[in-house]
Amino acid sequence: MEQDPNAVPSAPLGVDDGSPQQDGQVSVSNAFPTDAGPDVAPEPDPSGGSARSGNDSCSGSAALDTNALIHALDNGEASEVDKALAGRVPIVSPTAASEFLVRGDAGALDEFLSARGGRIGQAGTQEGAGALQTHASRLGRALGLNDALIAHSAILEGVPLITGDQQLLRFLTQIGCPAEGL
Repeated sequence: MEQDPNAVPSAPLGVDDGSPQQDGQVSVSNAFPTDAGPDVAPEPDPSGGSARSGNDSCSGSAALDTNALIHALDNGEASEVDKALAGRVPIVSPTAASEFLVRGDAGALDEFLSARGGRIGQAGTQEGAGALQTHASRLGRALGLNDALIAHSAILEGVPLITGDQQLLRFLTQIGCPAEGL
């Protein structure tokens, strides 16, 4: 059964409103109002906290963007990334891992994740990434495919994305997605 693409969400992006979804997650493609106009974003969590899905097993986790991995593993600043993680378990999207491994060391990535109980997370979907890119465009912003896939992975995991990319951070914050600066 297809969902109405013009449906307005009853909860901010990334928040489990209890509605049945095919995969148990909030659908990013249906999380943006299509009739709200280009300057309207979903309302952020009014409590001031991060919007998260109802997946309690991930509440002590955070996703890492590629630049956080480079910062930690290539630039020797793992302590700064650990400070941003604040004891949370790191989750790395397959896209971020692939980007890192273009020049980074697979062994170093494995060691970093295993030392912190981390893992490779769910892959962002083309549909979800496309919805994020469309929303960014409506707000007058550009969002690259890999950034959109990494952000969508964090949304699927129900965790904030830690990034050093200030443009990505501002966009995710603007649309009510949990994101933190490095």
